[in-house]
Order: sequence, then structure tokens, then C-alpha cells
Amino acid sequence: MASSAPRFPLGTGLAFANKYRGNDNVSLTYLGDGAANQGQVYRSFNMASCVSFRSSTSLKTSVRDGPPPLPRASATINLSQRGRSFDIPGEQIDGMDVRAGKAAGDKAVKWCRDGNGPIILEMLTYRYRGHSMSDPAKYRSKEEVDKVRTEHDPIETGAQPPVEAGLCERRLFEEDRCRSTRPHQRSGPNSPAATRSPIRPSSWSNVYAE
Repeated sequence: MASSAPRFPLGTGLAFANKYRGNDNVSLTYLGDGAANQGQVYRSFNMASCVSFRSSTSLKTSVRDGPPPLPRASATINLSQRGRSFDIPGEQIDGMDVRAGKAAGDKAVKWCRDGNGPIILEMLTYRYRGHSMSDPAKYRSKEEVDKVRTEHDPIETGAQPPVEAGLCERRLFEEDRCRSTRPHQRSGPNSPAATRSPIRPSSWSNVYAE
């Protein structure tokens, strides 16, 4: 589940439900580095470690994000080690590399299912634009952003192996990139969001009511 700090304990609650039911499900909870300083996160870490829940926390860190930048907001830059006081291991992953993210996710799920308790993955990413409309991202140069786009863009690095292996054509990735960057195709009556039903069969799973 995606989470801001106040909702983070829900991921721990799902892990508790899985343990109570005796299944092999793993609770995956995602949050950004801005939520990593909130108390709810550490109370959840403590509970997950004490009861040895099968839970994996994916913590997204924008390497050059703001305001404020990470060094000013956190005394510890390596956020993957935030679980050390709860005996929760952590690892930093290149979040701009699709294959590295997949491999780390598989490893984390296996760790949890083998009965080792929770684990933290810090995905190091790079935000191309500001955090919001109020963030013009003037703390970095256009040249810096263009360099990351050119040399370490996740779509490009993810596309290269299957193209080189002859599994697909590069034009398919280029067409998909064009579709995703055209504003008129992201909104309007004929957009995917408007024509595709938002209700999926799994939408009501794990939803409780009195």
C-alpha cells in the first residue's frame, strides 16, 4: 500500500492480519522520505519487529528534492538504516533502475517469507520536476536534470535490455513515451482515465465495514 506517515500503521495492521490468518502474504508499504521523520512510522517499526511481521517498507528518497533538501531535514542521510534500533535491516537501491528494483523486491519478499521479520528498502530516485506547484526546483540546474534524463532515465535503462535481446522494438517505447507526455491524452472524455472503469475486482479486498 502507498502511504503517508499517518496511514503507515495500516501496513503494519495488514501484516498483523496476515500473521493472524497464517497465510504467506507480505505487506508492502511505500512512503516518501518526507514521511520518514514521523512518529507513527517508528511505532510501526517497533511493533513489526517485536512480533516478527512479514512486512517490507519501500522508502522512496529523492536524491535532489526539496524544500528542504534531505541533509537539512534528516540527521541520517542513509534512511535505509532507520530501523537499526528496532533490529530491522535495510538496504539502499538504485530506484532509477527497474531491474535493480525488481531484484531487491524479490529478495525482500523472500526475506520476509523465510521468517526473518521486516526489512526496509530505500529506493534512491531523482525527481525531474519540483515537489509541487510551490516548488520551482531552483536548487538545481537545468543541465543537471538533463544529464540524469540522458544518462540514467529509468525508461531508457529499462528499455535497453529487451531491445538489445530482440524481444521488442524501440519504437514501442518511444510511442509510449509520447503518449505519456501529451497533456491532451492524459485528460478529457477519451482519455484512459475516463474510459477505463476505476472499479476492479480487487478494489473491495481487505475493506472492512460494520
